[in-house]
Amino acid sequence: MREYVFGIFLMSLGVVLNILYWMTELFIRKETLYGDFMEDPVAHTLIILFIPIMVVVGYQFMQERRLRAQVEEARLKAEQSREKLQEFFRELEGIMHTVPAAVITTDGEGLINFFNRRAMEYLKRGEGEILGTPIWEYFQEPEVEATIRKLLSGELKEKMVTLEATLHTGKAVQLSISAVPGGDRKVEGVGVVASLLDITRLKKLMEELEETNRYKNLFLDILRHDLLNPAGVIDNYIDLLLEDAKEGEKEDLTAMKRAVKKILDIIEDAAKLAKLERIEPKFKDMDLDSVIREVIEDFKPLLREAGMEVEYTSRSGLSIKASPLLYDVFANLLSNAIKYARDGKKVVIEVEDDGSNYIIRVKDFGEGVPDEFKKVIFERFKRKEKRGVKGTGLGLAIVKRIVEMHSGKVWVEDNSPRGAVFVVKLPKRREG
Repeated sequence: MREYVFGIFLMSLGVVLNILYWMTELFIRKETLYGDFMEDPVAHTLIILFIPIMVVVGYQFMQERRLRAQVEEARLKAEQSREKLQEFFRELEGIMHTVPAAVITTDGEGLINFFNRRAMEYLKRGEGEILGTPIWEYFQEPEVEATIRKLLSGELKEKMVTLEATLHTGKAVQLSISAVPGGDRKVEGVGVVASLLDITRLKKLMEELEETNRYKNLFLDILRHDLLNPAGVIDNYIDLLLEDAKEGEKEDLTAMKRAVKKILDIIEDAAKLAKLERIEPKFKDMDLDSVIREVIEDFKPLLREAGMEVEYTSRSGLSIKASPLLYDVFANLLSNAIKYARDGKKVVIEVEDDGSNYIIRVKDFGEGVPDEFKKVIFERFKRKEKRGVKGTGLGLAIVKRIVEMHSGKVWVEDNSPRGAVFVVKLPKRREG
């Protein structure tokens, strides 16, 4: 501020001194301006020029001071930015040292220029031993080096590559690598950022889980073989006993037969569900309409016994890429409707085509499904208790598993005015 005042003072001084000079000439010495100028033109020309000279000097002085102030202000801002940047990098470094994953960065040659403490633990080397070394030399797999080199050269279109790798220390890691782009966002990278997450324990747990599943499946196979045959024998003997049974004995034998039938159903459904968990279904072009009509035809005896009918309008052109397991989806849904909606007397099956998917609705007009039960109805051994209704509680779990194998979804809704609607959404085409 003082510099501006001084500049204005210089400009004002030139003007005031010039005015005082000419007033002295005019009023004190009684000289005319013309006569005074002609008496000494050189001196008076300099006097006249004194005003613009003083103005220019004052203005230049002000400009120079203003530029100095701007330069100083810019220097202070740059210093503050540098301090903030340093503080940011200190905070970032602190964060990098506390994250659960190992973090490593490299230059454009793949040489390590930063790493956090977790990386030192993973690599089991000191700070001086790691800095400046190629990042890929710590991995057993040669494809790690190939991937990083492709990222640095811009050969890969992916922004980030994730793969499983093994360090020379024996630690299994999930390795995620991203290229740091160069100036002007050019393709060639100026380095990579790599994060390493220890999955050694996870892999061990997965192996243990696979081993557990193997024993579980073996147990179910043994269970099915060792229980199904004896239960079948018992069922046959009960049939023989029923032929010659007295009136009072028939009721007991019939109850025994129902119990054996329930055991057989549980064994069959449990074995089927276990099989679904470990098989890879084979998909082929199928006609959805034919599958639904086949299920309805096979269930006609049960429908007659229950005094029910199925309302379904056959349609052509319902092509779908699916597995023959699709039959079990509609068989279980129709069986479920017959069991729980006998008082409804009717089951309605509708198929909607939304362009990419088929949406199949199986509607009954029974008691419906309580809201709290809708969340668990597709879980194993979850079934709504109803007098006189038999079931294993595995049918809808089988439905859900098969639908998910087809990349579809299944859920239950309320029917209006009463009953339930089981909705199956299946994509028309599926790779595989």
